[in-house]
Amino acid sequence: MARSRLRRDVLVGGVAFVLGGGVVSGWHSYAANDDEERAAKKSRKKKKKKKKAERAKGKKLAGKGEKAKAPPAVCNVCGNEARFRSFAGRKNAVCPTCRSKERHRLLMHYLEHDTNVWSDELDMLHFSPAQSQEDVFRQLPKLNYKTADYLRDDEDLQLDLTNLEQPEASWDVLLIYHILEHIPDDEAAMSEMFRVLRPGGRAFVQVPIEIGRKSNYEDPTITTDKGRARAFGQKDHVRKYGSEGFRERLEAAGFDVDPVDYLSKLEPNVVEKHRLSADFKTPLDERIWVLTKPLDAKPSANKAEPSVETTQSRKAKPADDSGEKAG
Repeated sequence: MARSRLRRDVLVGGVAFVLGGGVVSGWHSYAANDDEERAAKKSRKKKKKKKKAERAKGKKLAGKGEKAKAPPAVCNVCGNEARFRSFAGRKNAVCPTCRSKERHRLLMHYLEHDTNVWSDELDMLHFSPAQSQEDVFRQLPKLNYKTADYLRDDEDLQLDLTNLEQPEASWDVLLIYHILEHIPDDEAAMSEMFRVLRPGGRAFVQVPIEIGRKSNYEDPTITTDKGRARAFGQKDHVRKYGSEGFRERLEAAGFDVDPVDYLSKLEPNVVEKHRLSADFKTPLDERIWVLTKPLDAKPSANKAEPSVETTQSRKAKPADDSGEKAG
């Protein structure tokens, strides 16, 4: 047989058949069928193995997807229902409508449901407010609400917390959230907070406190952004507070101090519904520190009345894209 017409050899039962261009024998048909069956079986095994791997991978991805695509939350600040956005590594942290974060929503829930802020006639001074909170407070009919900031000029008042140009005992409520960790002389700020509160008045305060940290850590020689970020967790922070150190400093200013663990009072489904608790990489104390000026508190040294220029109301400007003016 010519070499050009030779196609292949097939072994069947130890006998070699030389196949050319003629009719293929029955023995070859059986051999070919066996080859096809083996190939099909191998293919089925491969597909089965692939499907098994895909199922395992799918379960893993589904687990991740449940976290990444959490069900919509209801913002208790603006009332909108939506999927919340991530912020600083925390999933489901920020309301996409009013841009409130977990701490804003927790404070507002507490003030509305566990205090008299929503119901009584009160004078409230709010330092560096988030726009979402300010919008709500300005709508409360009985609340005489004013905002203040040290640097910004679009608040009602421009005030230095360490040297408040406000009369003695002139406010029922102060809101000072995530501000004291930015102030070098925080003891002067606490003293001024105490002075301007009326007897029985309260300041609602929160600062970052790592779970388990008891003492304060501060070093006035650390002044660079990089150094402060490394030492205190953020470039514009000047200390790390501890739970005992913070309490001692507040009590030294004259306050009765009550760190309220409001989260523990709420049902888990309420916390989840409004995303009231933050999933920090380093767990932080989320208690709301309620500082009360005793009814029998002695007057502080008299301070001059504020000037018209300092206390005059200013027309509000649009908030920046962050939705938060400071703090």
